[in-house]
Amino acid sequence: MAYALINPDIISWAIKRSGLAMSEISKKLSIREEKLAEIERGKEEIAFSKAKQFAKITNIPFGFLFLNEIPEEEALRIPDLRTVDSKELEKPSNALKEVICINQERVEWYRNYLKEQGIERNPYVGYLSKANMNEMIAFLNEKLKSDKAKDAKDYHRKLVNSIEDLMIMVIQDSDLGHYTKPLNVEEFRGFAIADEVAPLIFINTADSLNAQLFTLIHELAHILKGESGVSDNSIFSVNPTEQFCNAVAGEFLVPKKEFHKKWSELHSTNLDLTFEVLVKNFHVSRHVVARRALDLNYIDKKKYDEYIHRIREEFLASKNRSESGPSYYVVKNFKLSSQLSQAVISQTLSGRMLYRDAGNILGTNPSNIEKFAQKVSMKL
Repeated sequence: MAYALINPDIISWAIKRSGLAMSEISKKLSIREEKLAEIERGKEEIAFSKAKQFAKITNIPFGFLFLNEIPEEEALRIPDLRTVDSKELEKPSNALKEVICINQERVEWYRNYLKEQGIERNPYVGYLSKANMNEMIAFLNEKLKSDKAKDAKDYHRKLVNSIEDLMIMVIQDSDLGHYTKPLNVEEFRGFAIADEVAPLIFINTADSLNAQLFTLIHELAHILKGESGVSDNSIFSVNPTEQFCNAVAGEFLVPKKEFHKKWSELHSTNLDLTFEVLVKNFHVSRHVVARRALDLNYIDKKKYDEYIHRIREEFLASKNRSESGPSYYVVKNFKLSSQLSQAVISQTLSGRMLYRDAGNILGTNPSNIEKFAQKVSMKL
């Protein structure tokens, strides 16, 4: 059996960096936890095949295992606009770094594709870089079609379609290709890549619809301002751009004047009942309504936190129920930008793109490409 001569310090660094427990890694490697601990201390050797598997599990390049020194951590590739407030901002997780990297690769591929089609620039990136909130709201009201929405889910779908009509990709996901690699909604809600040719919005769907509508408009405001960034949409943000994008999202989804009118008409002391009525009226989630009530001083921070905690617990409980969901292909089509997936599939089926490369861009097994094409009504 061939053994890999690996620096034990790199093993320790990779384990700590992965955020996985020793027991979880050893289980995936099919070795005893005690043996993994010995490998980490340099007391045991690791088989070459197991070393390759270890690198994949801990999400590091295989070659890193043979370095003499621990590599420096890579910074985020786009501005980090998450809340600093009075506490030190935690280092971005590997999952956050990876999901940004994956979507930057999508942007690069789609940019090259569009340029081949003769498209040199998206006119909406930075189009409202100097606009005030009212000017941006007027633009959104003109461009985003959301009439006759049945509920928050339907409203969300209509808004996504309208944004994609502006040639802005919208990617939605809650993990890195598998539920065992989740994205932490407490770390970030979404991000915007304001590429001049192929702009992209990413929505972290780990929190279901509770915050997605707000995040969607928040990140669109980033694109219209021409500014990339990772956001957590915190009400405590001191960053001027974040404050502006928060204000735009709040006013577009739940206009202040209409909110005042509806709240005063209800005359209810039952907060749950009031919020349910407002949810139906504005076709937004409970999260958005609660946030707007806080912004407009109808509730205090304590009530807001209690309510958000409760609906978050309700959502987590609902996720644990054993209900059959839509097919893999329906879910995949929902997560991906329709313009991106159609372009990739078209290039692949015409022989201008390798199935392997298409699988990497779409985040699926290359063997699924043709079936995926059928499910999204592409002609073979």
